[in-house]
Amino acid sequence: MGFNVSAQRIGHAQPMAEINMIPLIDVMLVLVVIFLVTAPLLNRAEDIDLPREHAGSELEADAVHVVIDAQQRLRLNGRDLAWEELEDALRLAAGAQASPELQLQADRLTPYESIARLIAAARSAGLRQVAFVMDPRPLR
Repeated sequence: MGFNVSAQRIGHAQPMAEINMIPLIDVMLVLVVIFLVTAPLLNRAEDIDLPREHAGSELEADAVHVVIDAQQRLRLNGRDLAWEELEDALRLAAGAQASPELQLQADRLTPYESIARLIAAARSAGLRQVAFVMDPRPLR
C-alpha cells in the first residue's frame, strides 16, 4: 500500500502564491474584541448629580459661608470677593471663631478646579472643617 507522488512535486517545489487568510482574520477578530471590551473603560465618565435632599444638620450661623457660582464669582458671608483676596479674607473670618467651619455652597456648573482651589485656600487659612451646602428640595 503506497501513495503516488508525482515527479513534478518532488523535483520542483513551487512557492505558495496565495496568502493564508485564516490566521490573519483570527488575529483581526481578536483585536476587534479587545478594542470593543476596552473602549468603554478608557472613556468612563460618571454623570454626577449633586445631592438635593436634606441629609445633614442645619446651617450654623457662626460658620464661614462661601458661595461660588457657575461663573466662578465668590461671596464670603454675603459680600462679593475677588479670588486674590480669598485667603486673607478666610483667615480673617476664621480667626474670629474658636473652631471655624467653612460652609461651601457651589453651583452645579462650577468647575471642580475652582472648588479645589477654594478648599486649598481655606486649608491654608486655617479652616480644617468643610461642609457642602445642599439644596433641600427633593428631586422630581
